[in-house]
Amino acid sequence: MKKLMILILTSILLIVGICIYFNFKERKIAIFAYHKIVPQEIKNEYYKDNKWVDTVERFEEQMKYLYENNYKTISMSEFENWRNTDKKYPIKTVMITIDDGDLGIYYEILPILKKYNFKATMFIIGNKINDVSEEYNPAKQQFIGRDLLESIKKEYPNLEIHSHSFDLHNLNTKDLSLEEVKNDFIKMQKFETNIFCYPYGTSSEKIKQVLEENNYKMAFTLDKSNLSSKKNDKYEISRIGINYETSFLNFKKWLIKQFIM
Repeated sequence: MKKLMILILTSILLIVGICIYFNFKERKIAIFAYHKIVPQEIKNEYYKDNKWVDTVERFEEQMKYLYENNYKTISMSEFENWRNTDKKYPIKTVMITIDDGDLGIYYEILPILKKYNFKATMFIIGNKINDVSEEYNPAKQQFIGRDLLESIKKEYPNLEIHSHSFDLHNLNTKDLSLEEVKNDFIKMQKFETNIFCYPYGTSSEKIKQVLEENNYKMAFTLDKSNLSSKKNDKYEISRIGINYETSFLNFKKWLIKQFIM
């Protein structure tokens, strides 16, 4: 009887200790960054050597894992609320982001997000957005048009739309004047966003200055493994880049980090 009481007491203390630990430990969230997604046969034929073109099959596998293991996906608005308030989310909380605004977002990624009722954010390049989207061909580099952006807002508001700059994506911002960066932000105003994703995930002091001047709320970088925490500077928020070289094992390891870091 005495041994049983000791075992029960030890179990209670262990549970209490775990609860205290998770209540006071610094919370971190895995923010995953994706790019172009195509069917495997298209990848093999047209994008074999491009690691930033991943496959529908691999994306589906990752999303299915999140769903079956009870992960919660949050929107950009919810993430901002988490950063700036005492709002708490379950430990199993992630954010999904997609860079560039590839047309395949609508045809390949969106159906999977809908299937699992997941929230996500896409970052678009303003000067790539035409009024009308091309006929979809996954073998080509295409960008989503305003017509489908408007359709997404109505069909699936769980996919938010924010800025990947207007035309800084193929430029070296170190070589640009401050005025040129400011003009880029002026051109992006028509998309009505105050959330920014750095081209190629690399921050710059010039861009940070313009973000501040234009009252942008947050800006996102890109790295290999860092989880996001409330301690991140609002203009240096970490994301994990997912590409064709990312193993499923590493994907799961980043999720496990949320429990131990």
